[in-house]
Amino acid sequence: MDDQFVRSEPLEGVTGAYQLECRDSEPIGVGGVFACVGRPQTEPGLQLDPAGVVIYVLDESGAAVWSAGTDVPDTTERLLEAYDRAPKELLCRDLMSPEVEAFPFTGVGRPPEDAFFWSLVYWSLEGQPARMDEDGNGIPCETLHDADVVSKVLGGGPVPST
Repeated sequence: MDDQFVRSEPLEGVTGAYQLECRDSEPIGVGGVFACVGRPQTEPGLQLDPAGVVIYVLDESGAAVWSAGTDVPDTTERLLEAYDRAPKELLCRDLMSPEVEAFPFTGVGRPPEDAFFWSLVYWSLEGQPARMDEDGNGIPCETLHDADVVSKVLGGGPVPST
């Protein structure tokens, strides 16, 4: 993992983890995505901006992988609005092309793990089409990403983001 995206100590003034506020009321199954707002717990008198958190559910136990940032949708409604603005029926290579405007789903300019994560999200919102999963194993776009990247993301937890 690129050191510029790894923080070994908490941000100054942050006293605990982010508190997630999610508005979704329906169950989210394997391969489903949703978005929440993350609010950092801070010392009194310190205010940090909340971050959007998009979550992809990996398995039946609820294991998940997520990307967070100030440019990440902070509600599922906003995630779906971003999807509505994005081109439809893209191929994996399209998500890696600077000519295709599909923010936030594009991998252009993102760390490798974040790029693969957003391809998972796009694939899920597209209905998990076979055109993005060449070998039919339920892992889209894996041929465009290093096996180590795919493994890290599918292992769950946060992905580095810009």
